[in-house]
Amino acid sequence: MSLTLLGHRTKGIGTMRARFALPLLAVWLVACPATEENLRKGNVMFSNGQLDQAEQFYAKALEADAESVRALDGLGNVAFERKQYDEAVKFYERAVAQNADAIGARHHLAVALTAAGRNEDAKKALLATIERAPDDVFAYFSLGGLHQKAGDPKAAEEMYAKALAIDEAHRPSRYALAILLTDAGRTEEAERQLTRLTQSGAKALAAYGFARIAAKANEPAEAAKHLEEALAAGVDHPEKILADAAFAAVWSAPEMKAIRARLDGDGGTETSTVGE
Repeated sequence: MSLTLLGHRTKGIGTMRARFALPLLAVWLVACPATEENLRKGNVMFSNGQLDQAEQFYAKALEADAESVRALDGLGNVAFERKQYDEAVKFYERAVAQNADAIGARHHLAVALTAAGRNEDAKKALLATIERAPDDVFAYFSLGGLHQKAGDPKAAEEMYAKALAIDEAHRPSRYALAILLTDAGRTEEAERQLTRLTQSGAKALAAYGFARIAAKANEPAEAAKHLEEALAAGVDHPEKILADAAFAAVWSAPEMKAIRARLDGDGGTETSTVGE
């Protein structure tokens, strides 16, 4: 359902490996063929989850070109996957120092800072990204999550709105905004956002959001119906659904018991469609 990325339900932000597929919006320095080959091999190994091998190839690329932003970013990705967040931060900071327009590395830096519990530093990194790229949807979306996590829903809503003003098709921002509105008791506004998600084809996101609204209204039958729709649309991470406080009061209802038993039996998976 949602890995908690930058303090909101996204997940969501999918696996970190998927998030590292974000394009690096920078004009990279031309590297020598050996460096390029090591980078290519490192990327293949990283995509396959072979972190030790990926690290070796990225390190070779960095040996050949000490200013390689892609090698530094790759080493940061490896460290992040190992949950070595402080180490990842160092590599991403070096990448950004080499090329201030390496927006992908800036995104990774913000995520790593958040994972390391350095939320204020993550905010500063995202604001710096917006200075370089004023239309960066990811930065506004992520700032919204950090504000929401810090208990400032007004600022979070403003950031999500800015992200959607830049790209109205950005599903994570619309979903996060719908959840924020739901939790604030602004149900009609939340339903409008979820309806737009449905219209855009994000059926799993929308159904899950409608299920939360029904649960908060103490309508277990309606919540169960929408949860079934969400599961049918491909929602993973069932343990995240069970942990969602929005459903706490309705799990004991007959309509919800069967779904709970099903979720208990399914266990978790590595990827998620909710919040992506």
